[in-house]
Amino acid sequence: MKPGIHPEYVDATVTKTAHARLAVERGAGLVVVVNPMRPLLRDPKTQPPLADGGPFAVAGQALRIAIHRRLHDGLARHAYTSPATDFVLLEPYERDLRLFDYPLMTYSLRHEVIRRGYRTTVKTILADFERYAAVFGRNGVKLLPHREIERRALRWSSGFGAPAPSSRLTARSGT
Repeated sequence: MKPGIHPEYVDATVTKTAHARLAVERGAGLVVVVNPMRPLLRDPKTQPPLADGGPFAVAGQALRIAIHRRLHDGLARHAYTSPATDFVLLEPYERDLRLFDYPLMTYSLRHEVIRRGYRTTVKTILADFERYAAVFGRNGVKLLPHREIERRALRWSSGFGAPAPSSRLTARSGT
């Protein structure tokens, strides 16, 4: 990371979707947003209608749609008004039915939620590796080589000899 630059973390959803403005106002060159509230897309040919899940399923989907739209609109606005700041948005796959079935606050399922989130993030970064490497690199964060990320992800996903989820996809600059 650049000398003198320290990561800060902000949680949001209900009143503000991402608080990206706070990071921009404080001079952030890179804002990474993790959004676990993505709307679910169901395949009508193979999956029952969302309404079959009852009113809570429908209300949950409506909330995810509203938050998702507000987030994307806000990030587009910030990208336009703050071109010197890079924004990276990481979200789960919209068709990951198993992840959407896990109540996020259920302690006993935390390892599975973390594993699925880790795998999605790794796949997202690897699918557009050059772009992510450039964005992070502009901000003093060097990604590990593509093959090394794949190797670590495979090792962690398999469960055998799995490193802790804190294993990093990045290496500090200058090391």
